This record gives sequence, structure tokens and C-alpha cells, in this order.
Amino acid sequence: MIVEWVIIGIYLVLLVIMGAWFGKLNTNTSDYFRSGQRGTWWLVGLSMVMAGTSTRTFTGNAGLGYEAGFTFLIIYWSGLLLLPVEYFVIAPMFRRLRATTSAEVVRERFGAGTEQLVAYLRVVTFLFFGGAWLWGLAIFISSVFGLPMVTMIVVLGLVVMFYSTTGGKWAVMGTDFIQGLIMISMCLLLGYICLDKLGGFSGMFQAITDAGLWEEFLPIKSDDMADELYGGKYQWRWIVALFISSAMWRFSMGSAERFFSVKHEKEAKKVVLVSLCATPLAAFYLIPDITARLLYSDQVSASLLSKPAESAFAIASINLLPQGLIGMMVIAMFAASMSSLDTGMNGNAAMIMKNIYPPLSRLFGKSIVSEEKQLFASKILSLILGAIIISVALYLSDMEGVGMFEILMDMNAILTPPILVPTMLGLFIRKTPKCAGLVSIVTGAIVGIVALVMAKMGMPWSYEQKVFIILGFSITAFLLTMPFYKRSSKEYLAQVDQFFLKMRTPIDFAKEVGEANDHQQLKMLGFFASCLGGFVLSLCVIPGNDMQGRIYIVALATMILMVGLPMLYLGRKKTREFELKHSQISKHNDANVLLPSKTEVK
Repeated sequence: MIVEWVIIGIYLVLLVIMGAWFGKLNTNTSDYFRSGQRGTWWLVGLSMVMAGTSTRTFTGNAGLGYEAGFTFLIIYWSGLLLLPVEYFVIAPMFRRLRATTSAEVVRERFGAGTEQLVAYLRVVTFLFFGGAWLWGLAIFISSVFGLPMVTMIVVLGLVVMFYSTTGGKWAVMGTDFIQGLIMISMCLLLGYICLDKLGGFSGMFQAITDAGLWEEFLPIKSDDMADELYGGKYQWRWIVALFISSAMWRFSMGSAERFFSVKHEKEAKKVVLVSLCATPLAAFYLIPDITARLLYSDQVSASLLSKPAESAFAIASINLLPQGLIGMMVIAMFAASMSSLDTGMNGNAAMIMKNIYPPLSRLFGKSIVSEEKQLFASKILSLILGAIIISVALYLSDMEGVGMFEILMDMNAILTPPILVPTMLGLFIRKTPKCAGLVSIVTGAIVGIVALVMAKMGMPWSYEQKVFIILGFSITAFLLTMPFYKRSSKEYLAQVDQFFLKMRTPIDFAKEVGEANDHQQLKMLGFFASCLGGFVLSLCVIPGNDMQGRIYIVALATMILMVGLPMLYLGRKKTREFELKHSQISKHNDANVLLPSKTEVK
């Protein structure tokens, strides 16, 4: 295991270097929070995929894959039904909002009161989710190395805290891209190794049949099986509730932040295509979980985790990966968690600085500090948020007998619906009064509190009941306010008109943002990806691996280099073209300055 720790240490050094390198691009809070709106579609797209792929994919969801089989794919692939709407409607509309935070969008639609409520709820909600993501990372690494859970949470949390303060949104997206290469390549490789071990897809299906697991692995469970084996989960009502909840999040103002960093509408639509291409990878996330169920169930059962099934992905990795690549898989899991935490910390720091801090300053009669001081304060906020997240993760890890997947589902069912309803419906239903958002959120929150009280009294609601009831009350409350729209002030009516006009107004990148820096992004990320590929290739010299293991290492390095080297070549080429173009412009301007005018000649 010493070799694996050395590999992880080298990787962390690379991340620190990348953070410092990308940090040079931050000159103000716009750069720090949304990369100056100059992000290319491939960079923003893969960063978005990574932000949505935390370690719960390989821990909490691994427990789902281990226990329920192909229901895992329903969760991931149902999102394909939403992509056409995202591509043609949502992505261009969200980019045209021209905002830094989602709460800023809420203010422009519903006013300052609703903005403040959403901002505070968003900060609190993220702290819970951030703690769960960190807990998931600790679950995986604790399973691999057998180290104490508490130690893992504290150490890993401190690492993420340190890194998240260095480079802002540029560093988040840049490291997400590199980490995405690692994670995707590692999952493809591990999936192939698992299939090779089982005899291909036909061998896997035959093994499932021989083990008598076909009925348990059906994508949608019968009511009887759901009640008997899964605590009422995974039947059609549960899946519909999950789909509706996911759709409302992707179409709400809170999700708009995914597109704030991209250059314009056309690139925003390409970001959606990146998600489309990444969706089939869910099959390779599931295969190791099924392999662990078929071949290593005794080892999984012996896990010391509160829910042993959540160690399935880790157990498959330990048994099948050659020396050196176990460390790379830990890196991939670290990458998945850190990308989620980085994105959330950056977004929450932006929420506090742009939405919570200004009203508080006005309330106490203070002036807004300079951009430079705001940038410094944003980094301090990241540290504070990180410390709170570590505390939440420690609390969650102490809950006996409860799995990460169940906790995240409960959070999604109770905390998010009240916010989702007005922030989605407000984008499409125009004639609502200023109070519509507040009334809807408060109503949903009250029903959520009722759900918690019922659970304490021993009468818990199922996941689908929470989703349907809370959403039902929130939507009803929102719609019942519509008759009061006619009583709205002229100022509010003009504000709503301006909001919907902005969503229809195309982006003029040259006028609104300025000059692109695509060549820098290509060159820098191509360089780091090539370095990473070369490092992975050097792992072939590690003793103890047979020829098959070395072939796997070469295959992993090849996948990374096939992306890194072309990017580096194109980046250098475009950099030369950019420098030549600006050199010619500079010479032309100098010539115009030096040449005498006609009046001077006369």
C-alpha cells in the first residue's frame, strides 16, 4: 500500500500546482465565481458532469447497484428524457440570464425578499449535501485502506478545504476536467476488467441467472418485492417521484449556474451534448457493483461500514486492479468528491458575497468593500464552509445502520422541493405576484417539517409520499397566488417584463464579455493531461505486476494521452495564431500613430 500512498501524494501535489496556475486568471470576483464567462463548452461540460458525479456514485449508489441491480441504470438513464428540453430551451435561456448566482436570478424574478430566503436555504442545504459527499469519499477510502472513518473525514476534508480556496472557478473547472479524464478512464478500465473476469456480458447475465438474482435485479420492482427486500423502494411510484424531482431541479433557477461560465448560447447547448455522451458511462459504474455481488459477496458482508453494500465498488477495485491502479482509483473517487465540494463551496461563497453580504452591509450602514477584498473574503468563506462540512460528515458517519443513499434521498425529498417549485415555475408562468415565491417556499417547508414530525412519531412517509405531498402543496400555493398578479405594482410588472426580455435576448459575446481565451484553456489543460498520462505510463515499472497488469496500466495511460496530446498540440497552434494576430494588430496601430496626417503633410 506504500506505492498507492505515494501515487496519491504525487497527485495531490499536481492539484496544488494546477490550482495556483489557474488562480493567476482570477482578477476579480467574476473570474473567481464564473470564470469571466469565457469557459469553453468542453471544459464547462465535463466540469458539470464531474460536479454531478460525487463519490455517492461509487458508495451510496454502489449499495443500490449491489442490492437492486439494474435499478441503478434507471436513476441515471431516465435523465436522457430531459436532454432534448435542456438542449433546445433550458441551456440557451439560462445562459441569457447573465448572472453570477441563482439567487441573483430569483431577485430579478421575485424580488429581494425571496432572494434572501433562497440564498440562506441554499447555503444550509449545501452544507448537508457537502457533508454527505465527504462522508461518501471517506467510506470508499476507508474500505480500501482499512483506516478509521473519522480520520479519513478530517484529513480529506482539510485537503479539499485547502485546495478549494486557491483558484476559484477557473481552477475548479480545470481540475474537474483533468479529474474527469482520470475517473472516466478508470471506470472504463475497471468495467472491462470485471467483464473479462465474468466472461463478457453473456457470462455476467448467466452468472446472475445461476445466482437466482434476475428478479431482484429487475429495473422496476414489484410492490411485494419492494416491501420485502428494499423497505418499499425501487417500485414504479418511487422511480416516478425521483424522475419528477430530478426534472424540476434541472429546469429550476438553481440549476442555471451550470451555464453561467460558458461563453454564449451555442456553447451552452454543446454543454448539454457532453452530458448526453457521458450518460452511457453509468453502465460501467454498475458493472463492478454486480461483480462484487457475484464474486466477492463474502468480503462485502465482512465490511465494517454501517451499510456493507456501499463498499461493493471498492471491494471490486481491490480484487481486480493491478498494483498502482488501486491508488489511481482512489484518486478517481477523490476527484469525484472534490469536484462536487469545490463547485459547491465556490457557488456558496458566491451566494454569500453577492446575495447575503450586500443587504447585511446596507442594514448596518456599511459600504460594500472593494473587489480585491471581496475576493479575499471569498477564500476565507471557503475555509469556513469546509470546516462546517467536516462536522456534518462526522455526524452522518456516526448514524448506525443508515446508508448514504437513504440519507441523500431523504434530504432531496424534504429540503429541495420547496425551493424547486417557484424557481422552476417562475421561469415559465409569467403572471404571478411578487409574493408567489415566498408563499410557495414557506408552504413546502411547513409540510416538510410535518413529514419530520410524523417520522419522529413513528409514522414516517415514504420517499414518494414526501416528494408528491410537498411538491403538491408548494405547487398549489404558487398557483393560488396568480389572481393577485393584477394588483402588482407598476415597478414589479416592469421588473417581470425585463426579466423575460433578458431571457429572450441573445448574447453578444464580443460586446458583453470581450475576447475569448480558448487557446490558453487548450494549452494549459493539454499540458496537464499529457503530464498525467506520462505519470500513469511510468507506473509500468512498479514491481509485482504481471504482464496483464502492465497492459492495463498502458491502456489507462493511452486513454488519457489520446486526449491530452492533441489538446496540447492544438493549444500551442492556436496560441501561435493568437500571438501572430495580436502582433499584426499592434504593428498596424503603431504604423497609424507614426504616419503623419494629411494636414501635417500640407
